[in-house]
Amino acid sequence: MHRRLRIVTLAAVATVALGATTAQAESDPDKQVLYRRAVFQAMGGSAKAINSILKQEAGDPANLGFHAASLAAAAKAVHAAVKPKAMPVVEKSAALPKIWDEWDKFAEGVKVLEQETAKLAATPADDLAAFGAQMGAVGKACKECHDNYKEKPPETAPVKK
Repeated sequence: MHRRLRIVTLAAVATVALGATTAQAESDPDKQVLYRRAVFQAMGGSAKAINSILKQEAGDPANLGFHAASLAAAAKAVHAAVKPKAMPVVEKSAALPKIWDEWDKFAEGVKVLEQETAKLAATPADDLAAFGAQMGAVGKACKECHDNYKEKPPETAPVKK
């Protein structure tokens, strides 16, 4: 019970912290892009940690709940982080401008992401099969957005050995 309360508390603190910086970041496009990028990096970090544990490469399965709660908290910040139409003045962004042209479709995808990450956070961490299956649903929600709204990296030639 104490561990679950700690996870919920950490997730709540992360949500408040992420939400509190949104209003001040909206005034400067470069800062808004950096904030948006930080939200996605937080999600990516949690997802990578979960996948490392599920693949038994590194990490402690006892931490799956913490990482899932962090991922769900960051997912709740995506809508507010992306809503201001901000493209950087100084740096390049991988976000495609069509996000804002297709805002309703994008927002629906964010809603699916929030739902899937919430389900992940509610999945018992000791049921690795169920946790892995739900992580697959989260990955599908992430991929849908990446495929439609994130610039693809340039193709690189294979390295000759």
